[in-house]
Amino acid sequence: MSVPTMLHGAHEASSRREAARALLAHPMLTAATRAEDLTLVRVHATYLTGMFATTLGYRLVVEPTFARLLKEPPGPHPPARGARRASGAPFSSRTYTYLALVCAALLTADIGEQVLVSRLMDQVRAEGQVAGVEVDDRYSERRHLVDALAWLIEHGVVEETEGSVGRWGERSEEVLLSVNRTLLPHLLARPLHTLPGPEALLEGGASGAGPEQPRRSLRRKLVEHPVVDRDLLTDAERDVLSRERNELARVLFDAFGLVLEVRAEGALAFDPDGVLTDITFPGQGTVMQASLLLVDALTDTYRPEPGVTAVVDETARRGLGVPWPQVDAQIDDLLERYGKNWAERYREAPLVLREHVTENLAALALAYPTADALVLAPAAARFRPQPQQAPAQTRARARLDATHTQDELFG
Repeated sequence: MSVPTMLHGAHEASSRREAARALLAHPMLTAATRAEDLTLVRVHATYLTGMFATTLGYRLVVEPTFARLLKEPPGPHPPARGARRASGAPFSSRTYTYLALVCAALLTADIGEQVLVSRLMDQVRAEGQVAGVEVDDRYSERRHLVDALAWLIEHGVVEETEGSVGRWGERSEEVLLSVNRTLLPHLLARPLHTLPGPEALLEGGASGAGPEQPRRSLRRKLVEHPVVDRDLLTDAERDVLSRERNELARVLFDAFGLVLEVRAEGALAFDPDGVLTDITFPGQGTVMQASLLLVDALTDTYRPEPGVTAVVDETARRGLGVPWPQVDAQIDDLLERYGKNWAERYREAPLVLREHVTENLAALALAYPTADALVLAPAAARFRPQPQQAPAQTRARARLDATHTQDELFG
């Protein structure tokens, strides 16, 4: 094989991997939100469609104005990944209700590719009547609608052509919206009217990729979960992890640029570039700092033995269970030591800080809250803060320090 041919092949593989990573990070790509990524996905559409179906059991829909990666449910023990407001706060049930009503309104025949928000509101009220949901003009209700529209704007389903949804929420100023009607039917993996209840949406089978295979389900867990607990794998998945580790590592890297790490407690596939994570940890802010310090404090205080287990959701899982009073005591200690540098609202409400820290650690699969305790997962030990070490004292360092001292005294 000639050098130009090899270089072309390497470039093609890198380009395909970049397109696949774009879809993992943003399962809805539109010309309005991520035009360059959409162009790249369209170039490799045939390869990506087959690769995602074979590797992860996902269905990919590629159209001129969007690409939508329809994922399978990640399993019974994934960290929650719900919709969030612009502030980062999770959607409430009322906001989800408005999101569903807005999507139903946008799909009606009376709504075209452009619509005034006042006209959309009329249709939302009509859809609410059909669903038995009261929709009124109170400010609190309008905020839910604004959050739902903002989520659709962020994902390229609608665009603000004239005006701002935020200003409409504050002052009822008219807004002209453009609607990507071809993307709307693909927001969900399956139509809701075909399902007996909401639980059925979390069951497998949306991709139409055939019977589940342990290799594919294991790859999916590694791609979607921060950490995969070995105890929660099926016997067939554990066998694949043990016998086919090298092949598994090759597939994950070639397809997505992920690096496989396997330990006795489980496995993870991490992104060296840090692009394919929705939570950067360790990170900035009070909750991130408190999370890291709490992990360190609990690990240092209780020093869990290898193989220790705790019951989470009626299942024995590897991890150290720390009763809530002891967790609260550690948080009080952290607030006393570091609270002056943290957000005031947490200094005055330790239980709120505990709640947000717990949610953060659970989302990272580093801890699991139960009714009686916070169960610290073995993977949490990876993130213990490393104290900054002073440089080794050499003769040259001693002379340099002495010179600096003289400069400070006599300079």
